[in-house]
Amino acid sequence: MLIFITDIVIVLISVLLALKIRFGTIYNSVLNQNTTIIFAILSVLFLAYLNNLYVRYVYVSKLKLFFKIIKLWIAVLLLYIAVAFITRYNFLISSRAFIILYHAFLLSFLLVFKLTVIPQLLALFFKKKVPCKFDGPKKYLEDIDTFFAENPQLGFVRIRSEEEKPKEVFLLSETDDFGELYDLMREYLNTGYTLHVASKLFNELNLNWEWAYINGLPIYTFFQKNNVLLRGVLRRLIDFIGSVLSIVLLSPFFLIISLAIKLDSRGPVIYKQKRCGANGKPFTLYKFRSMINSDDRDRKRELEYKRYLEQKTSKGKVLDRNEITFIGSILRRTSLDELPQFLNVLKGDMSIVGPRPPIPYEVKYYKGWHRDRLLVKPGLTGLWQVYGRGNMPCDSSIFLDLMYINNRSLSLDLKIMLRTIPVVLLGKGAY
Repeated sequence: MLIFITDIVIVLISVLLALKIRFGTIYNSVLNQNTTIIFAILSVLFLAYLNNLYVRYVYVSKLKLFFKIIKLWIAVLLLYIAVAFITRYNFLISSRAFIILYHAFLLSFLLVFKLTVIPQLLALFFKKKVPCKFDGPKKYLEDIDTFFAENPQLGFVRIRSEEEKPKEVFLLSETDDFGELYDLMREYLNTGYTLHVASKLFNELNLNWEWAYINGLPIYTFFQKNNVLLRGVLRRLIDFIGSVLSIVLLSPFFLIISLAIKLDSRGPVIYKQKRCGANGKPFTLYKFRSMINSDDRDRKRELEYKRYLEQKTSKGKVLDRNEITFIGSILRRTSLDELPQFLNVLKGDMSIVGPRPPIPYEVKYYKGWHRDRLLVKPGLTGLWQVYGRGNMPCDSSIFLDLMYINNRSLSLDLKIMLRTIPVVLLGKGAY
């Protein structure tokens, strides 16, 4: 709330200074003044929220914070220009001098306040108010205490006895195995505490979610979510509206792709396959057919998946590319073969964002900790599709899905959807 209020003040000061310099007054100085102020505040608050700038942990690393601020400012500027162009300045100030002045002031104040003022305010506000339990090798106790002391904006004070009740937990692990790390994390994920985890394994995930390092180990945070029922209702509403709009808008592509598949090879246009949904419940998944018909394919791919799981190869190597049709190779590269799954989303079998739905034979070979991947509805896109796709070993890709499940939020869903667009267009990691 403290950072939230500060951002509103920053936007107001930036707008009013720009108005004063450009028009000589700040009161009713120009048409669309009030709507511009409202838009400016809402756009900054929304984009700052998407960039996690209302989480105090990001104020530890000044360098990462600097780039987050620059990224926020660029997004705010581009959004203003885009909305102004689309609406023809029907509710925004059209003066180019004002636009330049406002965004110049905004960048200056954001940098000054977020890099210097806000960390100091956080240190005062949270001064030793966050009892934190440390779980890890005792040889790191001194390093942890030093880390807490050097970052007073976190408010952490390490509890010294089991009788003290923590508000947050700091877990440090030296394990080289994702399964062992997840088993350690699982002890705390459902306790209600915010969980901070330091592990070298995070370096293999390419997420860049770390907000700090301790002894060279990146620190990731897992937040406990409230209002689960309300979030579920909102997610289903978004899925329903999004799938309906997508099916309507993409219907010409459905027709063109269907015709191309029919002309390219024998077989049905839509490929149906049994998959496992939430809690392992089976459902029929729809895809545009991209491979030739083969009676023994499933058994062969089951054996290949078993090797993928055990030998830690990348998933892109388990396919026989001779089975992929010419049109199918294009569809798979662009992920257009997945479009019929909007029907699965509409039916409620899937969500727009979530882990990819596994084939039953894949679940058969799951390790114990892998099965937590089935706790939520599968999705069209997710962390694995955005950051890994076909280039990650099995344990890494499943751990990514578990990270999504344990950090699941509507804002994270939106970020994943936005990141999916360039990944699909570039064909990154597709197979």
